[in-house]
Amino acid sequence: QADMNEWKKVEYGHENTNDGGDNTNGTTASTTVAIVTTTAASDPKHLVIARANFLLSNPSVLPDYDLLKSNCECVAVWCKTGKWCTLQGSSILDNAATSSVDMLKGVAPASLLPAISVFGVGASAALWYKKMQYEKFGEETADTLNKKFNDFLKKRSIQTK
Repeated sequence: QADMNEWKKVEYGHENTNDGGDNTNGTTASTTVAIVTTTAASDPKHLVIARANFLLSNPSVLPDYDLLKSNCECVAVWCKTGKWCTLQGSSILDNAATSSVDMLKGVAPASLLPAISVFGVGASAALWYKKMQYEKFGEETADTLNKKFNDFLKKRSIQTK
């Protein structure tokens, strides 16, 4: 088993081929992997496992699923670090502003390019604001989960005494 403090960065959709092991049908095993990464330092193993067990025992403490601010990556990062964040959501918002403006530039006549630039600035500002809202949501969610987790640990230690 790999050390839990060691995170490997793998891009989403990266093709991971089994090292020479053949399947029963004679083909080499190949899977698409999506590994969560973060710049935050990992907490000790016992704490990561305790957080995961806490969520398994108390699934109602999790916020509702949202692709951009509350997804499986957020859960994994919280278990590992105590922080609630997602690179997936940030990437989607970052790419949305760029791709919508680029798409318009490709089909619009040259006389509309100044208007498209204004649209691009407006779209970028709106997406930046949305990103700030999601970051605030992440901080609040981490604070709430960490408080509930600490309360859970306190109650558990009182019960075992």
